[in-house]
Amino acid sequence: MKSIDYNYIAIMINNFSGVPIRIYKDNKLAFYHSSVNLIKDPISIYQSDIFKLSDHIGYFFTAHFSYYGIVNSNEYKIVIGPTRQVADSTSELLELACQLDISKDDIENFIIAMQGINHISLEHLMQLLCFLNYILNNEKYSLQDILINNSLQEHFKESMNRNEAYKIFFNDFSEHDITIHNTYDMEKNLMNMIQKGIISLCQNCLKIHQYSILV
Repeated sequence: MKSIDYNYIAIMINNFSGVPIRIYKDNKLAFYHSSVNLIKDPISIYQSDIFKLSDHIGYFFTAHFSYYGIVNSNEYKIVIGPTRQVADSTSELLELACQLDISKDDIENFIIAMQGINHISLEHLMQLLCFLNYILNNEKYSLQDILINNSLQEHFKESMNRNEAYKIFFNDFSEHDITIHNTYDMEKNLMNMIQKGIISLCQNCLKIHQYSILV
């Protein structure tokens, strides 16, 4: 079988998405490509947690609702991100710069670079992960396939609890309270349902709204 040019795939994905991408081999960085010049890569804050994700398709959420997409294939791990549905606030980026210990003189350039990363909805990121997984692992998945994958669901719950990202969502909700206004609201409600383990409700929601996320 002809060998896969991982670097070429990474470059093309970044050119298409405008989101930084990394290739790790045996958990060591082998290749990095980004259309923006980041003084420090924010993935360093979450790298140890991302390395723990071993499913072929995975995703990781930060406390500020940014997300990374992950595809594992043999000894390779491809990580795309960070991105999010809406722009980061300046205060969030300042906090991130502080976490990365970026010098005062470089903070402005770091913020400008972070603002230059394209915003991709969770739906589109999942579709990209699905396509990449098909190329690398010859597997076809749908969102429902992943939602009923207990391993990935547990990773999601751990990420949400660890980063306290649940503060972003509604404190309480019932099946009658769910209202879908747009893709962003849909993503938040799906995540809320996953966190609470309500898979059957999530699947019904997908059927009702014909939500075509692939993951």
